[in-house]
Amino acid sequence: MVTHIKIISFTLDDVTSIEKALLEYKQLLKEDSISIDNNLSFRFVYTENGENKPLQIFHGNAEELISIEENTYQNVSYEGIFFSHALKFPSLKNVIIETAKEIVNYARRFNDTWSMWADEMTVFGLDPLFLISRVYPEYTYLVGAFIVPYWDTEHADYVFGYLARIYKNRGFDDHVMKAFCYCDNFEGRNAFLGINHYENSENVFDLVKYFKNNKEIYSKFKQMLKERFNEQDFLQYSDNEQTAHPIRSFYANFIASEKAVNSPENFDAWCDMDSVLGMENIFIDDTFDNESYMLQKEIEKYIGKPIAVIHDDDDDDDGYWKNNNFSTWKDFFLNIVEGGENL
Repeated sequence: MVTHIKIISFTLDDVTSIEKALLEYKQLLKEDSISIDNNLSFRFVYTENGENKPLQIFHGNAEELISIEENTYQNVSYEGIFFSHALKFPSLKNVIIETAKEIVNYARRFNDTWSMWADEMTVFGLDPLFLISRVYPEYTYLVGAFIVPYWDTEHADYVFGYLARIYKNRGFDDHVMKAFCYCDNFEGRNAFLGINHYENSENVFDLVKYFKNNKEIYSKFKQMLKERFNEQDFLQYSDNEQTAHPIRSFYANFIASEKAVNSPENFDAWCDMDSVLGMENIFIDDTFDNESYMLQKEIEKYIGKPIAVIHDDDDDDDGYWKNNNFSTWKDFFLNIVEGGENL
């Protein structure tokens, strides 16, 4: 349990005070001090007459916040209410966006929802990013980048409802397509197309048909993906599950969307889409497999380096011990365990 909660206080409707709170939160993110023992180590409150008080939905955009709760069956976070309040002030846009980027940086540094829990039910960060996408659609891609590959789909599957709602509200416009490109989570990308992994999908967006009928948009997609990998590195699923050909998984999303539309009765969103039959079928100029391979080569030429690097076993072992505090284990064996030096 968290023994000390850091209070981030601010004065309602005071731009200077709100900016100070945003910068304080941004610093916590940079210091990796957001979560302790799977609970948030901080809380947003507002100050009135020298007293700290809990935020209420009406302090933000109440209609939007209530809509989030109704669509996700989750209580909106204090963090979400704070950002909803801050988003009322256009002059705070730059500091809001910079703070949002730190939320994404934190998520991608850890690539594990274990380090992102706000409490026993929800993860931090998504409410602010979703609300930002509603006010500033050009930053919708931050939502995609936030949904990291190593996601706890058993306990935090509700997040995909946020992505599906973005698609439902906006369709697959350029901003949603960019979010799709910035997302390294296969299920997350499916959600941006309206595919639901937990119940029957409705109004799925068929990317195969769309790109075949709009080849200029397919070209735009490929350029967007090049720019994405130039700006944001690819995240492997884990040290033990890696791929040298991540672009293939994006094309598997194409096939998933086509199957969900044309053969919903036979579509299984949980199947391993990287091995699904269909990658050998003709897409536009070649097979899905070959087009994905050629696009990866184009991207790697564009960014001047490989998209994905496979780490060998030695590297994985080194990373394991570094990430699990080798000095602590060394002290344990040498000073506590009998015969520990030999072990």
